[in-house]
Amino acid sequence: MIINNNRGHDLECSLYEPQGCESYPVVIYLHGNCGNRREAFKVVEHLLPHNIAVFCFDFAGTGNSDGEFISLGWYEALDLIIIINKICSWEKV
Repeated sequence: MIINNNRGHDLECSLYEPQGCESYPVVIYLHGNCGNRREAFKVVEHLLPHNIAVFCFDFAGTGNSDGEFISLGWYEALDLIIIINKICSWEKV
């Protein structure tokens, strides 16, 4: 899935959801400075069996997301706010 940040970059995202649950908590995985959302795989395998979803994304300038550089936290914090707001606006159908 793609979520657009406030600078016009497409952020590549993945959501791993437990099956058969009507509602569940969601952990937002934030990758490291030179990483990408694939780092979350090691967490997914531990959380899904406990009916905890994992949302991960490539910050702008990393992985498959748009952008040419990382800012070591400045713009990444804004990307996270966009992600949190988007997740909080979802409704389970």
